[in-house]
This record gives sequence, structure tokens and C-alpha cells, in this order.
Amino acid sequence: MPFVDNSQLITNNSQLDEVVDRFGSVSVLVIGDLILDKYTIGKPTRISREAPIAVLEFSRKYAMPGGGSSPACTVASLGGSAYLAGVIGDDEAGHELKRELAGFGVQTKGLVVDPSRPTITKKRIVAQVTPSMLQQVARIDHIDRTPINGAVEQALISAIEEILPLCDAVIASNYKSGTLTPAVVGRTRELARAEGKILAVDSQGDLDLFHGFGIVKCNQPEAEDALRRPLKSEDDFKNGLSALLRELDAQAMIITR
Repeated sequence: MPFVDNSQLITNNSQLDEVVDRFGSVSVLVIGDLILDKYTIGKPTRISREAPIAVLEFSRKYAMPGGGSSPACTVASLGGSAYLAGVIGDDEAGHELKRELAGFGVQTKGLVVDPSRPTITKKRIVAQVTPSMLQQVARIDHIDRTPINGAVEQALISAIEEILPLCDAVIASNYKSGTLTPAVVGRTRELARAEGKILAVDSQGDLDLFHGFGIVKCNQPEAEDALRRPLKSEDDFKNGLSALLRELDAQAMIITR
């Protein structure tokens, strides 16, 4: 159905608790673009004499799994068994990402190391204006969007073939950074169907690539791009979602607005 039946919505904490409790018996494989999110926090003290920017005095820094590694951490945090498959570089950022994932309890045997490309890293500079107010002022991304190929692509497919049968569901997390190639997506879809697994994707566009996935999620501009028309009224969304369900041969379509 293109819209959720309101009678099936979670309306109280006890229902939510029941859903969360069931995660303890769930195992999920997440496949996608793996990112290390790094944050440097500083206190703004004055305006620089060199340029019209705030000078931040360093306070602290930390790193978090981002991109496709984030939903795996969420599954693990809810008590489920989380498996991760993707590509990292042979660099300090890759090692740091693996350490962070281990801290969340995510299984990382599906990670493939590609020495020819850097681990995707997004470095954020954040001003702590007040104890509770943080304002991001700049971000630098270290990324190679070249699609994986050859031995690296085959190694990732082999990892998916090994892990997917062990899981109840598969989530593809697409940040358009070269991991989810047609070969990787195609083999994942083929194997999930053969094994009877739930198959979902959170995609930043490229919706045609995920034809035949059970659950497809994107945001409003991405849906509009796929439909080649704007979505404004409720009827627009109803008709657009129905069209995407048919075109993508999906069971459920989710659009964030």
C-alpha cells in the first residue's frame, strides 16, 4: 500500500517496547557505502583578523560510524545481530572505523579492504555556541566515487554470498559512492529472493537500480526526479507512490518529506 493504515501505527510506548524487544532475535545484513564521520568541536572566541570567520578554540573530537555503517550500529543498539558488508581503505580511517564498529558490536567480516581508495571520511568542524547548542561551520569529505570493480567487487559479492543466508533481512544503503554497483545489487537481489529474505534499500536516487526490492526508501526530491514531476498535494504523493510501486515492482515505498 502506498500509505500506512493509521490503525497499524504505533500509538504508545508499550507497543514500541514490543517492537524493540523483538530485535533481540533479528539478524540483519547491511551492504553499502561505509563512512567514518569525524567531529572536531571548538568554542568560538573571536573573529579572525585573516578572514571573516570565527576562531574556535579546540575542545574535543570524536568519530562515529556513518553512511551505510550507521544502520548496522542501529540494529546492534536495538539488540539485533548486525552484519556489515562494504569497502574500506587500507588507512588509519579504515582502522578507526573498524574499532568504532566493534564498540557497537557490529560483525565486520564482510568488510573488504581496497588499498587503492581511501576510506570515506567526512570531517566536520563544529562550534559549541552554548553547552547545548552546536553549530556545524564546515565539512571536508575525503571520498573516491569510482565504482568498485575487479577483485574488490568480486570479494564483496563473495562476502555477501557467505553472510546473507545467515540473516533475516538485508538493507542496502546507497550514498552513491561506488559500492553498490549493478553486479553487487543484482547478486544481492538474486540471493535474497532465493533465500526468502526481506530486502530493503535506503537510496539517494538511482531508484531503477533497485527494481524488485521489497522496501524502497528515498526522499521527496529523489522521488520527484524518478517520476519526472513535482509532488505537492496529497493526491500527488498518493499517485506518485503508486506509480513508483508499479515501476519498481516493490512491496512498499517510503518517501521522507
